[in-house]
Amino acid sequence: MISTLAEKAAVHMLALGEISYQEKDLYAYGFFMLFSRVFFFLLTLVYGALLKNLLESVLFFLLFFVLRAYAGGVHAAKESTCTIYTSLTLLLFSVGMRICRELSLVTVPLTLLVLGVILIFLLSPLDTEAKRLTREEKKLYHKKSSVFSVIILIVALTALELGRPRLFYPCAASIALEAVLLVCGKTADALRVYRS
Repeated sequence: MISTLAEKAAVHMLALGEISYQEKDLYAYGFFMLFSRVFFFLLTLVYGALLKNLLESVLFFLLFFVLRAYAGGVHAAKESTCTIYTSLTLLLFSVGMRICRELSLVTVPLTLLVLGVILIFLLSPLDTEAKRLTREEKKLYHKKSSVFSVIILIVALTALELGRPRLFYPCAASIALEAVLLVCGKTADALRVYRS
């Protein structure tokens, strides 16, 4: 669905003469990335509004997608699978943040936060078969994802100390989700190598 819209947008720009034929695929990819992020952001807004945790959901989304851009993670083989899993994951984490806030849970999210930062340090970045990272890119992405995860950790711990759960839970959720995706991605890579 999103890839079809992205392709149509690129073809439209080509028809208007704003891009060359050689640039069409690049623009289609750019539109895909833009449209998918907008779609998932809007979906997160809906989840947040329905669960009455709009601020937490939006903050979680922003932190997670910036962190994922550098750390990477598992990728679905098909767009439809990716859309379904991402939609369900965003819902699950929005519900989880709401439950944690309602029950004033701290131990579980704090444990996931600390463990997540450690896993990001150990496993990031995870590249894909479609775009393998060079050695220099891996170093740069590792550094950026590590620094960003430490910043999120510091913000989360400060928010917890100041009694600001609406800031603490999104930080913990974004780190936890990225760590899960890295573990799943590394596991999938190991299984591919094992089967070969």
